[in-house]
Formats: sequence, C-alpha cells, structure tokens
Amino acid sequence: MNIHLRDGSTTKDARFGRLYEADPRTRSYPVRALMPTKATKPRSYTWSIGPILDQGQTSSCVGHAVAHRLIARPVVRPEITGKDALEFYALAQTLDPWPGEDYEGTSVLAGAKAVKQKGYVSAYHWAESLDDLIMGVGYLGPGVMGTWWWSGMMRPAVNGAVTPTGYRMGGHAWLINGVNLRAKLFFCVNSWGTGWGKGGKFVVTFDDMGQLLADAGEACFFKEIK
Repeated sequence: MNIHLRDGSTTKDARFGRLYEADPRTRSYPVRALMPTKATKPRSYTWSIGPILDQGQTSSCVGHAVAHRLIARPVVRPEITGKDALEFYALAQTLDPWPGEDYEGTSVLAGAKAVKQKGYVSAYHWAESLDDLIMGVGYLGPGVMGTWWWSGMMRPAVNGAVTPTGYRMGGHAWLINGVNLRAKLFFCVNSWGTGWGKGGKFVVTFDDMGQLLADAGEACFFKEIK
C-alpha cells in the first residue's frame, strides 16, 4: 500500500514522512554564525538526551526529531512528550509550502518553524557541509537531520552502525547528538522506540554522513530560548 505524501510522492512505509524543502534563504543562516569564539577547531562531544520517543506507524518523524532535540542538552525540557511531537508535526504541516490536509509528511524547515512559533527557539541555522556539521554538534548541541533513509540503514550492525546502501525507503528525520573525532563517528537517535537499534540509537561514519548530506540532506541547529 502506497502512502501519499504532501509533495506528490509516495512511500510504502508511513514512518518516512520527511520532505525536502529547498529554500535558498536558509543559506543566509549558517551554523557557524552561532559558534562561540572558542570554537576554533573541532572537538568530540556527546549531548545527553531524555527518553527515546516512538512515532509508531505515523509520518511524524519531523515532529519527533524536533521533540528529541528539545529534550536533549544543552537546554533540557523534560515536559516534552510524544504528544508534543505529534502537535509539532501537525503545526509544521500548516507551515510548509504544500497545500491540503489529506496527505502525510512535512519538512525539517517547517518543523523548525513550528518549535519557533511555540516559543522554544529564537532562531534556527543550517550545516551544509560535513565540517560544519562536526563543528555544530561539537559546540552547539544536537542537530536535526533530514535525509534519505536507505534499506541498508534499517538494521544496524552489532556496533549500531547503519550504512546508506541498497535502495531508498523514503525521507526521514532524526537526531545527531554526538560526534567522535578519533572514531570518525556521529552518535544518532531514531524515533522508533528502544526496541530498534541499540536502545533506539545508532551511529553513522563521517564518510557515510557526507554521502547523506550531499544527496539532498540537511542539518538544522536551534538557538534555544532558555
């Protein structure tokens, strides 16, 4: 059964509801504009995160990804729940460029607009390169990712690694909450509950992340209101 998405595309798995919204204005807000003056070189860092949320068989991956961001350090909001994630998703659908209410999915940009409208963040900035992503995660906090999700990413390896191989399953939104320079890995959080991956988490190599970013990928960082 095909799930009809708001941009006219389809997916066979309802969980893949991230749509790519190309907005050239986002390039006016690079993540490096948020960097503290001490951020002169990359560093390894992992931001702790609250409970792993589960979107179930809904297309609310964007809502759950931004909710995961809000329950993670550096500004922790433990009151955020899966119900809020669904509300973020519904609001984002009213803010994205696709008309109608009968179709699924939304964009990471619309998700960022939703949490800004709710008063959780004052701005959102973007990492368009692997280097900027490393710096952003290392110094600013977790990044909300929007990428294609490949069949090779469905079942993480023993060490939690997923690889963008096989065929495209659909667009997905998820969270990066850590970076390790020595191992050249990003630590990531999915929204499929603790029964998936390593307690709901997984890792992606720098090389694979570069591939995901180059293929209509995006990374959004929030300037939170404390």
